[in-house]
Amino acid sequence: MNSPSEPLAPGISFRDVQLRFGGQVVLEGVTLDLPGARLTGLIGPNGSGKTSLCNVATGVYRPDAGEVVVLGRDTRRLGAHAFGRMAVARTFQHAAVVPELTAWENVALGLPADERISLLRTISGSRRSRRIERGYRDRAVGVLDELGLADRADTPAAELTNLERKFVEVARCLVRAPQVLVLDEVASGLTRPEKAQLSEFVRTAFDDRCRGALVVVIEHDVEFIRGLCSHIVVLDRGRVLAEGTTAEVLADDRVRSVYLGGVAAQAR
Repeated sequence: MNSPSEPLAPGISFRDVQLRFGGQVVLEGVTLDLPGARLTGLIGPNGSGKTSLCNVATGVYRPDAGEVVVLGRDTRRLGAHAFGRMAVARTFQHAAVVPELTAWENVALGLPADERISLLRTISGSRRSRRIERGYRDRAVGVLDELGLADRADTPAAELTNLERKFVEVARCLVRAPQVLVLDEVASGLTRPEKAQLSEFVRTAFDDRCRGALVVVIEHDVEFIRGLCSHIVVLDRGRVLAEGTTAEVLADDRVRSVYLGGVAAQAR
């Protein structure tokens, strides 16, 4: 964690960001700094704007107004291709592995676009050298090995457990060594013991593979966030309701009344 005298590591800064879909306000004047070297939880009621905020930060949406600076670069000046080459990676709410591909092939799909196209041509049987394929495999297996999954590298994704598929989704992001990583409800559909394993998996990735990076975890499960994240941001109706350390936010009366209810009260 940065001390007050230390400069914050590059991450994402939002300044008066506004986003509308038709007449519906999705984000309204969001001003927020998410520095690097931090695991940050992003929580809030359904429809509060959590995923939309991350979509703006990762180039999926363009805001109607305001400024978004990612890793020191003003994204208003970035085209889609330039944005895609940044050290930014994410999972999506409904993302899934490709069942016909092995674990390592799924991980390698997280490589930058040019390399990903080359990989797909290799997998599909076009005339590519074995040496090129081995290079992609070595990089993907290297990530799996660091996270304790090397023995599953050649297993078809269709044969992986639900938890292992979640691991592969995260590893697919890590293969490009991101400086910003967004995990959008990656724990959905898991049991409580599986969530504990996933939390440890993400923590290992943060400590060993993403050192210095900003990792944003969007999640409804407050207990999952509590055990994983050092800081929390709460959105409500497109605005920042609260932000701070996990302990501070979970003790905030506004957060308990709007979102957490009895869960946060029990933590006191």
